Amino acid sequence: MNDRIRVLAIAPYEGMKQLMTAMANDYPQIDLTLFVGDMEQGVEIARDNFHSNYDVVISRGGTAQMLRRHLSLPVIEIDIS
Repeated sequence: MNDRIRVLAIAPYEGMKQLMTAMANDYPQIDLTLFVGDMEQGVEIARDNFHSNYDVVISRGGTAQMLRRHLSLPVIEIDIS
């Protein structure tokens, strides 16, 4: 049995991707797959990778809202600050 949490993350820009990668290193139980994409790109990325049996999707803002409408997986939204 695999105890790792499979996370698909879609960052809207490269800087956030780097930040998410650094943070994931602090959590060895997370198996993170990370892409850069915005809005429609994010939904397309999620659909293309849906077969990989993720437990959750993480994204930000409008992309997270669109993902909620198109996926059956839980979507965690990163707050915009």
